Amino acid sequence: MSGPIERDKNNLNYNSGVYLLQLKVSAELKLKIGALGCYFFPAGYYYYCGSAQKNMPARLERHLSQNKKLYWHIDFLLCAAEIEKIYCWEEESDFECRLAEKISSLSESEIIVDKFGASDCSCRSHLFYFSEGHGCNMESNLSTGKPADNYIS
Repeated sequence: MSGPIERDKNNLNYNSGVYLLQLKVSAELKLKIGALGCYFFPAGYYYYCGSAQKNMPARLERHLSQNKKLYWHIDFLLCAAEIEKIYCWEEESDFECRLAEKISSLSESEIIVDKFGASDCSCRSHLFYFSEGHGCNMESNLSTGKPADNYIS
């Protein structure tokens, strides 16, 4: 990560919910993503949908940490990507899949790795790629009915 991340924990006064990581990959990468195998990740923006049934702030801090055991699919990508922003919603876990469906329906959205973060549901993926210039303005695309809380910005 390039610099200190400004956390706004005051916006997150709930313990469980759904989150969206906004990631930046500066140069093309080839990464092994656990059992999913090796993939090329083009430079650009990536959005990852996740949820935490309890202790969401700890989950988000784990994503932000550089010192962790690589376990979840997202852990492998986070070794090489920068988290630019985290959006959070106090919602039930099914909102995670609805959010993934919404993002996958955007015309600029691409799926690089099938089943990334989605091994426990029927979604095609929970990770979405946007080329440079298409991913920075996700807030205007996320008309979810409830505004997101920012954990970092």
